[in-house]
Amino acid sequence: MTTKANVENLATLSRLLLSSEEKAALTQEVDAILTYVEKLNELDTSNVDPARQVHGVKNVYRKDRLKASQLRDRLLELAPDREGDFIRVPLVINQDGE
Repeated sequence: MTTKANVENLATLSRLLLSSEEKAALTQEVDAILTYVEKLNELDTSNVDPARQVHGVKNVYRKDRLKASQLRDRLLELAPDREGDFIRVPLVINQDGE
């Protein structure tokens, strides 16, 4: 059975801030999912062939070919701020990881 402590731990690991109502709802939802998975684990699939391909589509392979392109240089030209061959972007995460 899923407990509120389990959900709080999951929320912490996921960096989610949940209200009391959300924690209660999530506790029930996770419990329902785990109950369903337990039922699936009870199924006897010993006589069932593995489903490797369910929709009949096959991969189409081709040889890799090298071709010249000025796209990289053009993109670097359009960048508002760059450092050598790299595009500089604004800082999104500070040094503390937040």
